[in-house]
Amino acid sequence: AAVGTNGTLQPSWNPNLNGDVYALVVAGSTVYLGGRFTTAGGTTRNRAAAVETDGTLATWNPDLGRSVYALGVSGSTVYLGGWFTTAGGTERNYAAAVGTNGTLQPSWNPNLNNTAAAIAVSGSTVYIGGDFTTAGGTTRTYAAAVGTDGRLLAPWPVVATANPAPARPAVKWSSSARATTATALITPVRGVTYKLTAKQGRKTKTGKCKNVTIKQGRKKLARRSCSVKLTKGTWLATVTPAKGATKGTANSKKLRFR
Repeated sequence: AAVGTNGTLQPSWNPNLNGDVYALVVAGSTVYLGGRFTTAGGTTRNRAAAVETDGTLATWNPDLGRSVYALGVSGSTVYLGGWFTTAGGTERNYAAAVGTNGTLQPSWNPNLNNTAAAIAVSGSTVYIGGDFTTAGGTTRTYAAAVGTDGRLLAPWPVVATANPAPARPAVKWSSSARATTATALITPVRGVTYKLTAKQGRKTKTGKCKNVTIKQGRKKLARRSCSVKLTKGTWLATVTPAKGATKGTANSKKLRFR
């Protein structure tokens, strides 16, 4: 359906398909649709059709053998991905390129070994994502890049973005001389973990942490409470925040037990 930006249903645009639509892309005055349908306005259109913005069914008819899940348009070429293995009766395994004039592009044939579920076009590169593990017999696990000239491109590098280091935690320190324990009451930040350690020379002790709720007036506040049992002497207690493998700025407190 087409609905105006004012919320009014546009009566002239009614493709009247007989099955599901899974993909839709607009190029100029033409709306390309892909899905599981086999007719549009009573006319045969197997899994892909083009309808002008004035509601006229275009002659464009790729005639796919099975469902279309993804569409992309660049210039005068429409790229299709899905579950099909033929386009216009010609073998095209899960991805095909059809000119806006309806002509199957012979040079563009990624030849995937399973379904294509997403397509994006950028410049002279078509990016494909899906359930496949090979493209043209070459390993491409679930994603591949194919030039608009049909060449399979080298896998693009995936750059992992490291977690930003957590900030220095807000800690309320307390200690018990009688029990020789140190406690850190931490204001937690979502996604950040905390570790309490205490050092005395070569000795290092690690505390135990638990979630607690404190009252502040009428409010109940979530806190992380970490405690460690120590012995007499001077200790340096430290709360270290971490997000994944990235450690942040620590909060430390010197404590002395007599």
